[in-house]
Amino acid sequence: MIPREWSVELHYGIHQHQHRFAAWAAARAASTTNRRFAVSVGESWLVAVGLHAGLQIEQLPETAEAFDVWHRNLRGALIRASDGALSHGQAAKLLNCYLKARFITSFSTGLPAASVAHPPIDRLLLSKILEAGILEFDRARAIRKLREAAWSNWNSDEYEEAIHILRSINPDEPFWMIEQYWPGYK
Repeated sequence: MIPREWSVELHYGIHQHQHRFAAWAAARAASTTNRRFAVSVGESWLVAVGLHAGLQIEQLPETAEAFDVWHRNLRGALIRASDGALSHGQAAKLLNCYLKARFITSFSTGLPAASVAHPPIDRLLLSKILEAGILEFDRARAIRKLREAAWSNWNSDEYEEAIHILRSINPDEPFWMIEQYWPGYK
């Protein structure tokens, strides 16, 4: 049951429409060969942790530090909501794709939360960043190791290491701009 204080729309409007699309996109992106789940299941996990049609981007943390703590807590909540079916990497992908589809690719990109929200991370993004040669040796080695471990198998520390390294690439730009290296749109 969804708590009344979440102000979930009971009619079908733009917020419900955005939520449904974002939940579908996120569940499809986070479901992997070894850990598959239905879109409806992914959406139920998102709603269980507070990502619902009534949520607005202004309710999200606005600094990188606060966002990272919120994200860590939400990943844990998603893993608990899934009864351990999700890894931290999958929980992160579910969360990041939801936020991207729901808020980041819309008119909200100028808001503080949109600038600090985590991008979806996968092997393609990490590979292109390595190919670009923009990381010094130790960080490149760490990204290679993370790439080989596969995002869907990452634990919390591995995910946070990836975020820390990726944030360092263009620290003065909105974090979503790291996706300039993502070739998956082709």
